[in-house]
Amino acid sequence: MKTAARISLFTVMLLMLIALVFLHDLHLILTGAGWSLPARAITLVLVGVTAFGVIQFLSYADHLLRSLYAYRGSPGVPAGDGPARAGVAVFIPVYNEEPRVVEACIRACMAIAYPDVRVFLLDDSTDEGKRAVMQEFARRYNVRYVHRDHRRGFKAGAINHALSLLGDETPYLLVLDADQQVKPAILADLIPVLEADPGASFVQTPQFFRSEKNDAISVTFSYQQHIYNKHVCRGLCVNRTAMLTGSNCIFRVSHLAAIGGMDETCIAEDIATAFAFHLRGRRGIFIDAVYAEGIAPPNLAAYFTQQLRWAYGNTRLLLTIFRSLAAAPRSMPSLQWIEFVVIVSMYLLGGVNVALFLLPVATLLFAIPILPVWLPSVFAVVLVVVIGIQVVISIRERQYSLRDLAFSQAIFNTLAFVYARAILYAVSGKEMPFVVTPKVAPGQGGPPRVRIMPVLLVIAAILVSMTVGILRLAAGEAGGSAPVIPFFWAGYTLLVLSSFLVVWRREGRQVPGESPEEPVKKRSYG
Repeated sequence: MKTAARISLFTVMLLMLIALVFLHDLHLILTGAGWSLPARAITLVLVGVTAFGVIQFLSYADHLLRSLYAYRGSPGVPAGDGPARAGVAVFIPVYNEEPRVVEACIRACMAIAYPDVRVFLLDDSTDEGKRAVMQEFARRYNVRYVHRDHRRGFKAGAINHALSLLGDETPYLLVLDADQQVKPAILADLIPVLEADPGASFVQTPQFFRSEKNDAISVTFSYQQHIYNKHVCRGLCVNRTAMLTGSNCIFRVSHLAAIGGMDETCIAEDIATAFAFHLRGRRGIFIDAVYAEGIAPPNLAAYFTQQLRWAYGNTRLLLTIFRSLAAAPRSMPSLQWIEFVVIVSMYLLGGVNVALFLLPVATLLFAIPILPVWLPSVFAVVLVVVIGIQVVISIRERQYSLRDLAFSQAIFNTLAFVYARAILYAVSGKEMPFVVTPKVAPGQGGPPRVRIMPVLLVIAAILVSMTVGILRLAAGEAGGSAPVIPFFWAGYTLLVLSSFLVVWRREGRQVPGESPEEPVKKRSYG
């Protein structure tokens, strides 16, 4: 039995055990005697959200195992008559970006070691001053300047508009975000992979973000992207469901045109376009080799704005995926449907966390008992084990410090409020504009501060509920219910949200404009 098959068997066995536990808990909730309706309802919600959480964490564990033991790396390229020479276009979409960030990206593109490459600056900027600077860059570096007088389709629309400018002499397209600085070898190394595999529609490489010691935001973003690009994307590639991540990707232009170009209906255009490729029987390749380094969001406000957009776009895409599944279930293999549903729905974990934040309030403050179900305990064990393994492996791979990762976990958990807001917007049909993530911290006045009132309200509610719960226990009024689960989640919630307040306070102490040149310094790749 092959390694991938063993991993699949292991995952299926775990899921079967989880299903048995879920059925046990469901039977208890529906048929157990002596429980009130509020107790059954809150226990049912708890079992539902923890079941979703277990599935998400097991999905990550499955991808991690495939990444470590079944991923084969870059496919072999047969020796040819010489270096690749097929024409390549490089698209750099920009929208009111910081000029020096864009210039650093262009200069890196000028150093690409490839015989036939043309760089296009796709400028949708509405700021006339920045637009003039972009035009000057285009003249200075001899790149093609493309401007639209509208923003239809946002980044995807800009790329599709520029695709019409390419001829048959340009069969390949490299897309880069404006903050990315590429290695000179990116095309010489990767074009032969597509040349050797005419059926492949794209080659995706990781998005890499360097972390700065004692900078919780850069560590959090670097860690988040490392988990996804290093662990999840490699596992997805093993399952023949390679994803797009929006940058550092080389497309076969004819295949991209055949699916109608980049998906303009979703502000998470990268994964939506990957879905369009797979839905039409196309496939991609993920190569775990860093060919570019980007800039992490400079502050909490920028990071939360970016995450809100990603969560909103993916939640809207999830609805599209379900509609496509209902209309044409055989248009993709079952495994690919499962992969897309699980990956795109991961932002729903925000709703899970919010439910777990509020659980102690309902149980301890209002004395609503929880039935003796098993799944929440299973979820707690899976959570601790998977995050523990994730932390150990990430420290080995990227040398993060435990202190920085602890603050990262606090920020991750606080994103629950951001994700819950995105889910509400997506489900209600509220339109959300494409907002570019700032790449550089403001030079004066300090960074915009994120609103922490929801965090403070939850902390206050948790403290009150824990106090009431302790008083009830001391008075012998627990009502026979085991308070372990609500007290555990109350303590966990208090710890992570209080840690976030430490990060928020430290950000407020930063000197405005500190180290302004840091984001565009020459970078090392690791």
